[in-house]
This record gives sequence, C-alpha cells and structure tokens, in this order.
Amino acid sequence: FFFLFIVLVASDLYFSRKIYNFFFVFIYFFFFIFFCIFLFYFFLFYFFLFYFLFFLLCIFFHFNFFVVL
Repeated sequence: FFFLFIVLVASDLYFSRKIYNFFFVFIYFFFFIFFCIFLFYFFLFYFFLFYFLFFLLCIFFHFNFFVVL
C-alpha cells in the first residue's frame, strides 16, 4: 500500500497540477494514516479474538479432562 501511495503522489507530481497538488498529497496521506490505523486495529482485534477462543478452548478441554477423571 505504501508503494501505491508513492506511485500516486509521484504521478500527481509528474503531471504537476500546481493548484491541486497539495490537496491530493493531503488526501493520500490521510488515507495512508487511516489505512495504517485500520490495519493495526484489525490485527489487534483478531489477535484478541484468537486469544479469547484459545482461552475458551482451554477451559472446555480442561472441563472435559476433569469429567473424564
């Protein structure tokens, strides 16, 4: 995604629309930051979800282990 961001900015600078240049760079930068934050929270959410499911699985198997005993 960072490569795409650089390509978009570079192409915009290459076409050199002086009026819209800063605006487009700002938009790309904003979307880049938003995407990074989204990705961070996405991975964090899935990590906690996996941890929670693993915890439940451990409790379940532990319970079954005691039932077997």
